Amino acid sequence: MVADIAELCTEKQTRFAATKLCDKFISSATDEAAYGIGFAYFGHMRSAANAIPQEFENLDANSPVKAVDRRVQPYLRSQLFIALVAETEDLISQFLTLILRAYPQKITYSKVSINDLIKWDNVDEALEQIIAAELNDLFYKKPKDYRKSIDEILSAAPTLLDPTWPKFVEMKARRDIGLHNNWIRNSTYDRKVTEGGAQPTSETFLGVSHLYFEDSVDTSALLAKVVHGHCASKFKT
Repeated sequence: MVADIAELCTEKQTRFAATKLCDKFISSATDEAAYGIGFAYFGHMRSAANAIPQEFENLDANSPVKAVDRRVQPYLRSQLFIALVAETEDLISQFLTLILRAYPQKITYSKVSINDLIKWDNVDEALEQIIAAELNDLFYKKPKDYRKSIDEILSAAPTLLDPTWPKFVEMKARRDIGLHNNWIRNSTYDRKVTEGGAQPTSETFLGVSHLYFEDSVDTSALLAKVVHGHCASKFKT
């Protein structure tokens, strides 16, 4: 299990780094489209920019790109951010799956019917289905209960995730706002962030700036490192 966790951590660190590198590529590409010799690139960029909400225009204060074209990179970066949060959630899910598979006594899910048991072909399939159900329930808990369940599965001290947890909860809440409320802050965002132990931002528009994105990638990478280090010392197989 520990070797699998190490491999998973390495894979996810690579993917986290890829989102940052993609953002840098997009930055170079938009600069080239704005000031390079390829007029077709500029035309396509301007068409895209015109279709993007104006609020994205002011996210990158030091952007060399002018006017409406400044919307393109923050918009694409915000989509990368959605992918980053999904990768981070998947990291946690896979960490916990590996642990529950190795230590099934940690499973608390009890909503298994006789029909379920008849349907599953063998014990291994039953275990995988029950683990999936356990984690599905976990991801819909409130941030405080969500974290408590993770700590219990990890057999971790309550302070293990302190360096990353408030920021991660804020990232999840911001992702949800992007998907469901056009990146406009609302009371649901404030509640989730507060429950996660952080202070909600005072900003109204929550599209992803360059500095925020860099910090988010670093948070995901640190979360992977912290959980991997804990598992390597806590679990010996």
